[in-house]
Amino acid sequence: MLQHGGMAFFGGLFFGTGTAVIFIRKHKMNMLRSLDLLVPFIALGQSIGRIGCLLNGCCFGREARIGLYFKTFDQVLVPTQLYSSLLLLLIFVILRFKQDHRHLPGEILRAYLFLYSLKRFLIEFLRNDSPRVFFGLTLFQILCLAVFFISLAMTKKLLLAANKKSLR
Repeated sequence: MLQHGGMAFFGGLFFGTGTAVIFIRKHKMNMLRSLDLLVPFIALGQSIGRIGCLLNGCCFGREARIGLYFKTFDQVLVPTQLYSSLLLLLIFVILRFKQDHRHLPGEILRAYLFLYSLKRFLIEFLRNDSPRVFFGLTLFQILCLAVFFISLAMTKKLLLAANKKSLR
């Protein structure tokens, strides 16, 4: 019943990350460097996937005077899928730019987690397909806050590692 949605990104992120970690460890690859190589293309894949959401009518926005008409709902809605797709494409471009310049291992991963969680948190205010569960926030916004704080902790760790390296 894929036409009814239900394939939430966070489930794919957690299980995909677990699979990637197992693969990277099995092949004795550097974890952070490997993830730094992968994450821009995860953002690109998400961007393409959101076009699928637009065509399917899932991940829809709130009713609006200006937006896209969705026959399924017989309403004009905020095209959150399109906004999300464009922002993910921008995240891809930013991450690819960072990849081509000097960076610490884990910095691209951290930037992805930071930018994605910020994008998703804000887009959720425009969406109308998830119930508000805690202080007017959706479950995805709460997850985004957790990912955002993880990315901030990674930033601190990366800065400490860079300072230790420069002191040597």
